[in-house]
Amino acid sequence: NDIVEECDLRDSRGRRFDWKKMDNGSEIMVRGLSNTKDPDQIRGNAAKVIVIDEFFHLKSDLLEYLQTQVLEPMQMDYADDYTFVCAGTPPQIKNTYGEYVWRHWDVPHFTWTWRDNPHPVSLEAREQYVNRVLAEKGLDWNSPFARREYNAEWAYDDDLLLYAEYHEYDPEEAMPNIKPTRIVMGIDYGVGDYDTIWGGVWNDDEHRGYQFWEDKFNRLTIGIQGVTQLEFMCQQVEKAWKLALSYFPDLSPKEANKRILWDADDNDQHLTEYIVTHVHVDYKDEDGKDKKLGLNIRNAHKTDRVIMYDRIRTVLRTGDLLLIKDGKCSKEADCTICKRGPDGQIYNEIDDKVYHPDLLPAMRYAMWNVIGMPEVE
Repeated sequence: NDIVEECDLRDSRGRRFDWKKMDNGSEIMVRGLSNTKDPDQIRGNAAKVIVIDEFFHLKSDLLEYLQTQVLEPMQMDYADDYTFVCAGTPPQIKNTYGEYVWRHWDVPHFTWTWRDNPHPVSLEAREQYVNRVLAEKGLDWNSPFARREYNAEWAYDDDLLLYAEYHEYDPEEAMPNIKPTRIVMGIDYGVGDYDTIWGGVWNDDEHRGYQFWEDKFNRLTIGIQGVTQLEFMCQQVEKAWKLALSYFPDLSPKEANKRILWDADDNDQHLTEYIVTHVHVDYKDEDGKDKKLGLNIRNAHKTDRVIMYDRIRTVLRTGDLLLIKDGKCSKEADCTICKRGPDGQIYNEIDDKVYHPDLLPAMRYAMWNVIGMPEVE
């Protein structure tokens, strides 16, 4: 609208140019992609031309849903004559949906560097500009940023990874030989996004353990008609809880339950209250009477975040905490990076604009019980 006003753009009849609807009947629709509601707002439209800018930097799960469930059907009316353009610079992190599309879709690919820019500016002036930008950021031409932004290379910010090194196990092959003394569970609520549950087995004497449970879901991924996200959360909590109880076959359900600690995000305490009210495990006591177990749950310890980053980083690096092979938690570890300061320094703070983890916070809540509390230092 600002451009239309400043340039005084007019249509063929001399009227103020309406960029949303052209003289030939074509219409332009502009939409963002920031939450789970955005894709469905354009469902049902038809589109001959679709352009996605910053394709490689959009949220992978939302982008995949948008493409497969919304945009692809929108172009069915033009199945033999449509255009789908994806533009952007390579991403900072691995395993994005955009990267998958680039590497696997059988479509024309176009790449250009700072030297190929058709804008009529001298090569020398362009190079001076890039040098100035890099100097301001404390970087050089060999940095991943310069290689991505100016040379169109797939160069990841691996030096910014929150958890750069971790070890995995394959539950389909063998479970780790670690006898549990405690089970720690974390729940993170996503406002309009993913809810997550993370579970770990821990041995206090050996000071090591492994992940045994992960859930990551939102309203788009549940796939069960008539079930709300909160109801699905309750179902998954019950499944994880019953599995956790099975790790203590020599104990009564009541005693085993004392060793299962739940820590939940305190941003939405009403959700925790709902879960506590609606989720129970039935069992029989020593006298054969029917009883119900209640969750041993509390608000997560969310302060001392930097301390927990360091301690989790240590147990992941040493293999004292094993993650599920090729699991969602491992993928988040591959994608979660820290912020970089103006002079190139690395802050111990997650860069949510690049990638927002959901399982890693739940893991942090759970692991506070075994590596965060002062008495277990």
